[in-house]
Parts: sequence; structure tokens; C-alpha cells
Amino acid sequence: AEASEADGITATAHGSFNNPPKPLTTGIARVLEQLADVGRGVGVSFDTQSSGGVCDGNKLASVGLPVVDTLGPVGGAIHSTDEYLDLPSLVPRAKLSAGLLRGYASGRFEPPPRGIL
Repeated sequence: AEASEADGITATAHGSFNNPPKPLTTGIARVLEQLADVGRGVGVSFDTQSSGGVCDGNKLASVGLPVVDTLGPVGGAIHSTDEYLDLPSLVPRAKLSAGLLRGYASGRFEPPPRGIL
């Protein structure tokens, strides 16, 4: 609105912002079970919870892709000047992600099919 008031500038808003919810689907539950299995092998335990927020994962999940967020290192105060990273979490969390991918590559885990809701 302020830009439209500047001399010689016209601004018009088009479209909308839409981030659908990311419910716990059968596909996501399967990936979480596989992650828990890997976690037991590499000494990483985790809890799952529903949370608010907006990410590209919401859009991917809306077309049927099983999406699991926050597999990265532990930290907090995201997107603020107080954001931090727990350095000792880097290696265990990398092992968790690598173990899941290794499980798919080796055939130990069956990837959930696209569109499983």
C-alpha cells in the first residue's frame, strides 16, 4: 500500500497465501516408524508431535508426499536473534537421516508410495 502511494509506482496484489495443514497420514506414520527403528540402532530417540507453522512440507504433503520435518540438528529460538544450534546433536542427527536413506537404498525399508493418504 505504501509503495502504491509513491510517485510513479503502482502495486497490485494478486493471488493468496495458502499453506494447507499437514495431518499425520499413513505414509508419514510409516516413515516415522522407520526413523524410530534407525534411531534405536544409532542411539537417537525422539518424540513426535503435531505443531503449527508453515513450511514447504505442507505443500508437498498436500499432494500426497509423506513429509517428516525437523530431522536436522537440535536447536531453538528459530528465526530470531537468539537462534542456536546444539553442536553435539550434529553427528547423531546426521546418522538418523543417513540411516533412513541407507534403509531405502538397501531395500531394508520400503519407501511409502506417493499419494498414500
